Amino acid sequence: MLIDYQADMHVIGEASNAVEAIRIAGESNPDLVLMDIGLPGCSGIDAIRPLLEVSPKSKILMLSTHDNQSYLRLALAAGASGYVAKQGSPTELTAAIRTVVSGRSYVNVSLSGKEALKTLLEKGPTETGSPLDVLSERERQVLTLVAAGHTNQEAAIEMGLSVKTVETYRQRLSEKLGISSRAELVRIALECGLIAPSGRPE
Repeated sequence: MLIDYQADMHVIGEASNAVEAIRIAGESNPDLVLMDIGLPGCSGIDAIRPLLEVSPKSKILMLSTHDNQSYLRLALAAGASGYVAKQGSPTELTAAIRTVVSGRSYVNVSLSGKEALKTLLEKGPTETGSPLDVLSERERQVLTLVAAGHTNQEAAIEMGLSVKTVETYRQRLSEKLGISSRAELVRIALECGLIAPSGRPE
C-alpha cells in the first residue's frame, strides 16, 4: 500500500519465499526488489546472487530487523545496493527505494555501523567481495578454528601461537565483522564457506 501510494512507484509482484521471488524477478525484471532477510527456507541474502542472475538489471534493497554490521556486509558483498532496518519510518523506506533505483547505495543502520562501513560503501560492487576480505590470513584461521568448535587454547596449539595472541586475533576479527557472539561467528563462517554444516573446516 505504501509503495503503490507513491506516484512514481508500482508493485508488480509479491513473493512469500526466496524461490518464488527469484522466479517472479526472472519473469518481470523489476527495477527494484525489496527483499526481507528473514525468509523461510533460503534466506534473503542467499537469494541475492541467483536473483541477479535471472534479472541482472534489478537493484536489490534489503529489509531487515537486524541493525547489524555483519548482515549488512554479507548483503552488500552478495550484490545488494541498499539495506534498511524495519524500524525505519515509511519516509525512510521510500527514500531508500528512490536512492537505490537512481544507482546509489543506501544504508540505514546504527551510526557506529555507518562509520565502520564507510570505506566499504565507497567501493564499487566488484570491489566489495567477501566480508572475509577485511580479515588477515591469521584472523581467518582463528575464525575457522573457533567456528569449528576449538577453544582459544586449542586454536593456539593448532596454530603454534600463544593463547593471548589467539584472543587478540579473535577480538580483532569480531570488531572487523561487527559480531559479538560465538553464534554469529559460526554463522559467518558457514555463510562464507569456511566450515561445513557439520562444523568441520572446509
